Order: sequence, then C-alpha cells, then structure tokens
Amino acid sequence: MDGGELKNSGFTVVELVVGLTVFGIMMTVAGPPAFELLRVARHKAIVREYMSMFSVAKSRAVAYRRLSAIHFDEANARVWVEMDTSRSRSGVMDTVAYRDFGGQGVEFVIADGVTKVCYEAGGGRTVANDCDDKQVKIDITLDDVEIRVITTRLGKVLREERRH
Repeated sequence: MDGGELKNSGFTVVELVVGLTVFGIMMTVAGPPAFELLRVARHKAIVREYMSMFSVAKSRAVAYRRLSAIHFDEANARVWVEMDTSRSRSGVMDTVAYRDFGGQGVEFVIADGVTKVCYEAGGGRTVANDCDDKQVKIDITLDDVEIRVITTRLGKVLREERRH
C-alpha cells in the first residue's frame, strides 16, 4: 500500500452473480446430455465386464488345456470363472476370475435356469461337470435400462437394449 491507497482485488458481487448465472445456464443446457453419456458408458462397461468372463473362461481352457467353468449367481448378480488348477488334472477347481455386479445396483435375470457354462481344453462348450449346454440369455438391468445379452453355444454375442 502506497500513500494510503487500498488495492482492490477479487470480484464484485455483481461479477459473481453474473458468473454464477452464466454457469447455471450452461449446466442446464449441457448437464443432462453429459449425465446421459456417463450413464451409457456405465452400461457398456458392465456389459463388457460380463462378456469378458466368457473370454477368460474360454482362453484359460485353451491356454492351459483344462476345463474351465463360468458360474452365474442370479440372486446376487455375481459371475465367476473356475478352472482345474491341479497338477494332476484331478478336477479340483479354483476361482480364477470373479465379478460382483450386485454392489453396482445391477440386477440379473437369467433365462432357462442356466447356472454354469463350461469350456473344454479345445475351447468348445461341454456338458461335463453338470454344465448347461444352452445359450446364455441374461437380462442386465441398471437404472431404467434393461440390456439383454445372449451368448450362443458357438460364442456369438447378441445384444439389445430396452428402456422401462
């Protein structure tokens, strides 16, 4: 301070009100599309994570030449992959991948009572060890969107989205 003068720094009340008003208008216009993009990205990520379990099971079966199984827990929205990890290939199964979708507010509905899908050493589906031989139809519900993912016996993935 030189000679008793005060230096003004900062914003006036009018500048703050105008700035906040402009910010509010921008959020009103840009906010909903931005939130919709985030929601869509979240749905896609959940479907990708679910589908990656099939890739893990099949690739482990082929790479290690051993049986692998994907388990579906509809009530708790969980999916996990087990594989025979014993040296003697005695059928002792250990979990090699696990995903709990229930904590994210996801609901699963699995058609035809499928609870386990298995891949043999060559990568093909098998009915050994009480495995289901049906295509897997699962409805993944998050927020107000239901996504049906169908995995055929040959591994082809079909996907459709429905809003409630």
